[in-house]
Amino acid sequence: LQAGLIFLPVGLLQGITAPLAGLFSDRFDARVPAALGLGLLALTLYQLSSLSLLSEHGQILPPVYLRGIAMGLLFAPMTTIALSEITTRQMAQASGLINVIRQIGGSFGVALFGTVLTRRTIYHSAVFGQQLDPHSAAYGRLVSTLHYELARTLGGGAAQNVARAKALLGSLVGQQATIQAVDDVFFLAAITLVLAAVPLVFVHHLRHHAARRAVAAAD
Repeated sequence: LQAGLIFLPVGLLQGITAPLAGLFSDRFDARVPAALGLGLLALTLYQLSSLSLLSEHGQILPPVYLRGIAMGLLFAPMTTIALSEITTRQMAQASGLINVIRQIGGSFGVALFGTVLTRRTIYHSAVFGQQLDPHSAAYGRLVSTLHYELARTLGGGAAQNVARAKALLGSLVGQQATIQAVDDVFFLAAITLVLAAVPLVFVHHLRHHAARRAVAAAD
């Protein structure tokens, strides 16, 4: 329920923005809202690439809501660009092909970024784990402090609380490694979107002029 309430405004913002972007694309240049949507989406992913265990709602939610606006600005112009030179007779096949490409692209993206997430989690776990040297004085002081707090709050023997302290440190390292890997994925996705804006604008620019020449020839 909490997750649904958090993401509900994203769908509402996208539902409000998408028709406006579609109207703008039909009357003017679809490149403008598409490029703006890509830019905003890349910005939100970049903002989310700095998350940590201490991140609060005030840091997480604004980029998430801005993403709803960005997606609304992006999808309708992208469809307009893709179908700009499709005849009415070919429209059904073209629409089906677009949906297939989106599904394949989504599946490929999930697989790719899922692999990156796993690899980066392993990497950060190894890096952070090296900092927990059992023979270092800092590690000993940290375990001692946690041992004291655990004994005060949970009770139990010394050996039991030392084991609890070490397990707690290991859990925190694993959580931070996972979050750091998620940050890496967000950053990589932001770079991918920035690069995607280049061929999008270039290809549509060529099609725009081709459509103009076709209309002029018909007149």
